[in-house]
Amino acid sequence: MEEAVFGIIKPLMSDFNKFVGSVVLYSLVIVLGATVGFVCVSKFLSMFVELGVQTSLTIRDTRWVGNWWLGFAIFGAICVFWSIWLLGFPKEFPSTKKQWKTELCESLTTAKLVS
Repeated sequence: MEEAVFGIIKPLMSDFNKFVGSVVLYSLVIVLGATVGFVCVSKFLSMFVELGVQTSLTIRDTRWVGNWWLGFAIFGAICVFWSIWLLGFPKEFPSTKKQWKTELCESLTTAKLVS
């Protein structure tokens, strides 16, 4: 999962962030993501596995089964909506286009000097 976060968020923060170091924001995203995940999972597991069913079991009972699937459903839906939003990004960012043009010009001038 961390590779996906690094591959998507790190370049975006580097391109659009001019005030605070990207490493700080990247670390903040990782820490907050893990924290929100752990808190949500603890709340989901304190609910019974079947929504709306009243039971005499308590969380301390060995027969208790927490609502393990609810996190998959909620975070899966969030990922689907997030991926639709990500599809709206261009193939290349403007800063990347400038960098490619600069590198292309440099390589062409170097090739002309060599030959």
